[in-house]
Amino acid sequence: MTLRRMAASAAPGLYERRVYSVAPGQMRAFLDASSASAAARKRVLPGFLGMFQTEIGGDINRLTHFYHFPGGLKEREAVLSAAQQDSEWSAYLAESNKLIAAQTSDIFVESDACKAAAGAPRAVDFSGSSAAGSGVYELRTYQLELGYTTVPKLYDLYATGLPAKMAADTERSGELVFLGHIDVGRLNEVVELWRYDDIQASLTARAASRNAPEWRAAVAGAAELAHNFTTQILRPVSFSPWQ
Repeated sequence: MTLRRMAASAAPGLYERRVYSVAPGQMRAFLDASSASAAARKRVLPGFLGMFQTEIGGDINRLTHFYHFPGGLKEREAVLSAAQQDSEWSAYLAESNKLIAAQTSDIFVESDACKAAAGAPRAVDFSGSSAAGSGVYELRTYQLELGYTTVPKLYDLYATGLPAKMAADTERSGELVFLGHIDVGRLNEVVELWRYDDIQASLTARAASRNAPEWRAAVAGAAELAHNFTTQILRPVSFSPWQ
């Protein structure tokens, strides 16, 4: 995939997911250093949306964070280049990188059709908080079959089924924060990110959705497209904009 094609497919904006595997026993030190440099992160990375620690369903030494670059890959390159010139940010990286065992990065494109079907704003416009305070987030990941048509097929299924899923959640337990696919990274991977006030609310919303025939049909269709599916419960860190 050429840089020109990636930039075009990501326009008018893109989302980046970074996953850091923190060395065992070093999570508190990493979070303390990151909290102390939270203002610097927001200054040099203005598209910072949220950072989460895995609580259930994966490596609990893992941190997942999300960024938005409205200008696409060119803006990302410019932002990261400028960040390297910031002395406070450079000092933070020198300290915190010693605590990280591995890092990964993926570029995502959001599905506007699916977000509209759910009555949800674009992820960059998500408020990320509620009167109940900090919540929990469920990250659902689908690895689809190879091919150019599988992601569009999944989106069509979800655009059809999401209105019924949202209507079945009469308590308005869940908010769809993000739904999109990887454009640079592990291709044909689709992720959903949902916010709930607590873990019980996520279970309540899931149980309610099973009573929506249109959503059940969408899930059945998705199962035929997917090689595997995982779900994780994430907790926002104290300095995460999305809470």
